[in-house]
Amino acid sequence: MNVEWMHVNDLRPYHRNPRKHKKAVEALEDSIRQYGFKVPIVADEESEIVAGHARYKAVVNLKNELDDRIEQLEEEGRDELAQNLSNINDGLIPVIEETELTNKELQEFRIVDNKLTEMSGWDIEKLKIEMEEITGDVIGFEDENINDMLAKELGEGTDDDDDTDETDSETGEEDISEDPEDQEIEFMCPYCKEPFVMTFGEFLEEVESNED
Repeated sequence: MNVEWMHVNDLRPYHRNPRKHKKAVEALEDSIRQYGFKVPIVADEESEIVAGHARYKAVVNLKNELDDRIEQLEEEGRDELAQNLSNINDGLIPVIEETELTNKELQEFRIVDNKLTEMSGWDIEKLKIEMEEITGDVIGFEDENINDMLAKELGEGTDDDDDTDETDSETGEEDISEDPEDQEIEFMCPYCKEPFVMTFGEFLEEVESNED
């Protein structure tokens, strides 16, 4: 697997990418500025982005905007990070070129890669320990009170306690549906630009039907 630095002008975003990235891009800009660019994007042989649209947009926005941060890092002797951000400042971005997947597999991967990130949760106890050891704001958490977030994840002390009860409101029976295929995914229609929702199971059925 080879990683090369490519200029953002030489890459093309996928024109039907269904994910929305505004908040993610803003957080990624802060993350890159602080820690550098650590996760390459994936592009096909035609330099069309397969995965990493938000990171691509963040680099486009940070181009020529990192001089002060680079100077600070050089003064601190953090030369490797300074060089990393110097590349970003020049509009360069690390890219993995995907050459083995078919066009259909690439299309599937775009959706599955995004969906899988939504299926992760928090180990509350471990998160609490980590957050207690960190001082200051954490990128992505600035607008949240950590204790409130932890309480919400644990289902404690929220205004939605009645809504989080794991019983069916009509039958009184416990809701034990945990099938990942029942999880809903929001898509954006490439033609009318209107959002629509389908379950992961319906998405898999659509993929299988396209194989016929």
